[in-house]
Amino acid sequence: MSSPHSSRHSSKSEKDLATDLKNINADLEQVKEPVPAELDLEDRDPTEMNEFVKVSWEDVFAEPKDVHSYPTVWINAFKCYRGSRFWCYRICSLICGIPFAFLWGISFAMITFWHIWCVIPSLKAYMIEIVCLRKFWSVCIHTFFDPCYESMALMFSRIHVNFIRGEPASRRASRESVVYNQSLHVV
Repeated sequence: MSSPHSSRHSSKSEKDLATDLKNINADLEQVKEPVPAELDLEDRDPTEMNEFVKVSWEDVFAEPKDVHSYPTVWINAFKCYRGSRFWCYRICSLICGIPFAFLWGISFAMITFWHIWCVIPSLKAYMIEIVCLRKFWSVCIHTFFDPCYESMALMFSRIHVNFIRGEPASRRASRESVVYNQSLHVV
């Protein structure tokens, strides 16, 4: 029992809804933030630093040729895995992405600040001061240890080693058995 007036009213509201939807999409396009030039929205890991985190279905699950589950189970498990991974990551990144980015930005800013304003100047000051200590240490070494090392070098330089080729194996074996028997006899 619909009247022609009610069908005309519903079609008019559908047109209005379509127009409103177009207006909303246009408004969203205007509100959309401009993407910075150095930010690539397609390749978000250009240096492949998170290559090990890529865990597609094939990387996690595999069934051997002899053992297969039902195709519907395999298909639905795939859909469940893919969907839960996708939405869990999206929700976690929605909730935690901006705060973590903020905290990591502060952390790396502090590390950068620390290195620029504290570590590098301290190392530079240390390197300047260590030159005096290095000269003092060098004088001590040359004064006290060089004479000892030179004396030891002269002493060991007078040692001569002559290498004489050994005797035949049959003679050596008989001599070793005699020495072995004598050592047993002595004990």
